[in-house]
Amino acid sequence: PAGDMARLKMRLAGVHLRLGEPDKAGGWLAGVGPDAPPDVKAAARVQQAQLAGDENDWAAAAKLLDAVLAEPGLPADQRGFVEY
Repeated sequence: PAGDMARLKMRLAGVHLRLGEPDKAGGWLAGVGPDAPPDVKAAARVQQAQLAGDENDWAAAAKLLDAVLAEPGLPADQRGFVEY
């Protein structure tokens, strides 16, 4: 199912981040598509925003975070984290 694949992509992205490979992590995060569960999709976009911020691309980071906040079905705890 799409949710399982999205979670797997998130785990692979996390492995690449721990290995110091942000470009590879970004590729896996970008692969988390619109059919992913809202919480997984939000987590992927937040991580993408963090990667964009690490590259000082604040416009891209803000756009990604705005997309997270616009996501229907976003859990309240994740909404609070993003708004913070």
